[in-house]
Amino acid sequence: MALDLHIGQRSNGSDNFDGDLACVQWFDRVLSIDEMDQVRWYPGSITRGLISLWPLGFASPEPDYSPNGNSGIVTG
Repeated sequence: MALDLHIGQRSNGSDNFDGDLACVQWFDRVLSIDEMDQVRWYPGSITRGLISLWPLGFASPEPDYSPNGNSGIVTG
């Protein structure tokens, strides 16, 4: 089943993110401060709990570089 994932906007359309995103990584666990710093500079370098990894702006649909195949389309 496909679901919409809203990044940078609440489901009701308020509080839009005003900026640029180069990469989105989605984990099923909380990362430590050190892990957050590591994936900031080296996306995909931590794989434990990684659900999806999308380097944005290269193709549409955006390919998922995790082994999970969660490619998606960026809109808006």
